[in-house]
Amino acid sequence: QLTDINDTRRGQLAYRYDPVGRLLETQSRLGHETFAFDPAGNLIDPAEQREAERQRMPRIKALDNLLKQYAGTHYQYDAWGNLSKRWHQGKESRYAWDLFDRLTHYEDE
Repeated sequence: QLTDINDTRRGQLAYRYDPVGRLLETQSRLGHETFAFDPAGNLIDPAEQREAERQRMPRIKALDNLLKQYAGTHYQYDAWGNLSKRWHQGKESRYAWDLFDRLTHYEDE
């Protein structure tokens, strides 16, 4: 992993990574930038993660790497990980899949 660069034109650049190799922080003469990730490895707002840690609130929205809830929309999955139900503001959508994980039926309220 690249941890630092000494560039005569741009100055020093430094990088910090987490144990699995994701970039967490960069520093240069232009400033400092931080990055954060959810349990599924998706890039998220670092301020949101710090606030959740400060309040000791669970921030997990992706359980078993399946999205359960996002922006007011809720998701439910079958035993094979296929989306079976989605609902938002009282409106529900249902999905059915065949044995080859192909969508066979969609129903919207």
